[in-house]
Amino acid sequence: MAETRTEALHQNAEGLDVQAPEAILAFLANAQIEAAKAVHGAIPAIAAAAELIAKQLKSGG
Repeated sequence: MAETRTEALHQNAEGLDVQAPEAILAFLANAQIEAAKAVHGAIPAIAAAAELIAKQLKSGG
């Protein structure tokens, strides 16, 4: 099975295991901010998909 982008090693994660705790936490916090930005940008598409799914479920699946 091909590796998906979400399961790939982050390009800046190399050597993270030897960084100071503050550096690791900053890296993780920044990654969460980037993830939130991606979700925010996809809200219209996610909402449209949710509405289609709800419609299908209401009509019996």
